Amino acid sequence: MGATEIIIFCLILIPLIVIALLLLNGKAAFLIAGYNTMSDDKKAQYDKKALCRFTGWIVLAFCLGMLLWVMGFYFGITWFSNSMLVVTLAGTLAAAIYANTGNRFKNKADLETQNAGANVESKSASAKKTVIISVAFSAIILIAVGVMLCLGEIEPQISIYSSSIEISGIYGLNVNFSEITKIDLIENDISVIGAGTRTNGYGGFGGTLKGSFKTSASGDVLLFVRKTSSPTIHIERSGMKDIFISLRDSEATRMLYGEIEQGFIKADEMKN
Repeated sequence: MGATEIIIFCLILIPLIVIALLLLNGKAAFLIAGYNTMSDDKKAQYDKKALCRFTGWIVLAFCLGMLLWVMGFYFGITWFSNSMLVVTLAGTLAAAIYANTGNRFKNKADLETQNAGANVESKSASAKKTVIISVAFSAIILIAVGVMLCLGEIEPQISIYSSSIEISGIYGLNVNFSEITKIDLIENDISVIGAGTRTNGYGGFGGTLKGSFKTSASGDVLLFVRKTSSPTIHIERSGMKDIFISLRDSEATRMLYGEIEQGFIKADEMKN
């Protein structure tokens, strides 16, 4: 992730920070999901200022977590970014559970009135079921996003066999040496070569690109690269998508190129 992307991300966070500050001052309650769709009678049952302040702190903490997450990628500290992602997602889930259990933001007078009613138990049970379903659904989404981001940032494992190359991980594939027509080692990174537009792949904040991309120079290609890592291995295939590979460690990329080249030569000799 470059400085320009960091700036863009910060500009996106600014409106969220403004919203957080408004909420901390007991304003902008209409932005709170669920509360904004309640009738006036229902809203009167809640302590609006307390609910706004709580939501404001959650939004502010989320912004800070996302900022630290991105900064970790910018400085190349992937473990820190992944840790911040887990903490942020877990904190968001915990806040959702806290806010939706125990009638924490109900007005005390209203709670006493409700407790005097005969149907409080059944209503409470129904509300709890709704909360459990909502929290479970939110957890599934958050976990799925977290897993996809973590898997996307993991460097692919590349194994060389006698007749093929195996690229493991998301968007991984097996490449037979018989498909390959040419192998080059380009001294530039993919940002110079041209990554093109993602069509079915991963392009996360960590500078990792995986999957199918469309470029002006090579058409449809498969990328397994770091945006700013050089050199880049270029594998041309007959009637199939070209493949570009670059690892975080430039020396590791050079060693991988040598292994692929040797495998290709041996496979060609065995064929002839």
